[in-house]
Amino acid sequence: MTRPASQLQAAAKELDDKIVGIESHLFNLTATGRGQDMLRTPNELVEKLSHLADVVSLADFPPTDQALEVLAMLTKQARGYQDQMTQVVDTGIAAFNRALRDGGMSGGIIAAPPK
Repeated sequence: MTRPASQLQAAAKELDDKIVGIESHLFNLTATGRGQDMLRTPNELVEKLSHLADVVSLADFPPTDQALEVLAMLTKQARGYQDQMTQVVDTGIAAFNRALRDGGMSGGIIAAPPK
């Protein structure tokens, strides 16, 4: 069965939207690189982890209980996003590759090296 190009484009957009949706929780995707980004948009997970590492590294004493609690909270969030991305890779990429094959296109996306 050959799929029309519009269906393949829709499948590609759906996969891209899922990936960008997860990435948007990890990084500030709207940053312009200009000086006011931090005032305009909230920090996302990677920025929060980076800030925590900066704060802890500047101290002459072990991390506080609060810093360790924040680390645990951010680690839990990171694992959740990792699980979401794994789901997209395991199912979304496979579905998109099937759509490409059904559309008569060779090639596809390799999710990870074979194990």
